[in-house]
Amino acid sequence: MKEEYSVSKANKLVCGNKNTLSALQQKLILTLASLVQPNDDHFKLYDLRIKDFQSLCKNKSIKYSEIIKITRDIMREVIELENDEGNLLQCHWIESAIHIKKKGIIKIKLSDQLMPYLLDLKGLFLKYKLENILQMKSKYSIKIYELLKNQIYKIEKYKKNTYEISLTDLKKYLDADLKSYKSYNNFKVKVLEMAEKELRLYSDVNFEIVEIKTGKKVTSIRFILDDKSYERSAAGEEFQQLAAELDPEDIFKDPVEDEVKEDPGEDPVEDEVKEDPVEDEVKDFNLKDQLKKNGLR
Repeated sequence: MKEEYSVSKANKLVCGNKNTLSALQQKLILTLASLVQPNDDHFKLYDLRIKDFQSLCKNKSIKYSEIIKITRDIMREVIELENDEGNLLQCHWIESAIHIKKKGIIKIKLSDQLMPYLLDLKGLFLKYKLENILQMKSKYSIKIYELLKNQIYKIEKYKKNTYEISLTDLKKYLDADLKSYKSYNNFKVKVLEMAEKELRLYSDVNFEIVEIKTGKKVTSIRFILDDKSYERSAAGEEFQQLAAELDPEDIFKDPVEDEVKEDPGEDPVEDEVKEDPVEDEVKDFNLKDQLKKNGLR
């Protein structure tokens, strides 16, 4: 398979679904989605070679035993979104996974409930090349990429290159509504600034942010978008410098989650950068009104 393969997803699957998938889990799902062909009328058992997946992600350290755990965890993930009839749909990403150990191949079947959102798409949907997300280390960067990529069409069609969303809804969309992200500076440094660097380095979407404040508190984020591909070169001095900054071992440990630490309690200093996120219960949410408000397709 090739990294030039394209991922096509209905907008409801992009914007109407909250998930807690790690970066590596998202990459596996999106790689599978790229194997779905335009003329397919049903999901097949798609073959995924571990060596191919390592090569695509440019990460040879991915172990076969790790992939077994990843598929198991993905199968536990429940997708919730509103279907075309206005009803709440609950399903899983993967229906089954057969691990052919001697050949290093996984035969994976996507859930049939997802066919309206990945097959024969005629309504509003997002399409991008798989290579745009494969080198990203942050799960938040991948989700921000999809959210903003869905806005790029407005630059040419409406001459509009900004997208604004409330900080609360953005955190919920990213599943970053954690205790350690109550400090805006934590969220800015570990999510927004990291995504800005990763998208610039690895994808076809660049952005800058403008903080919208109510009083002294940041309440919304305005993204200024640029759809011009960033010229990437492994020999480029700036590329190497930025790439080095993206590899702090204490920030990303995908696919193994950071150890859960004790609740540090309320942080009296809003601008203090804390330690890595603590897993916390995330409440259900619905971005439908916010997305409509901001003109998301």
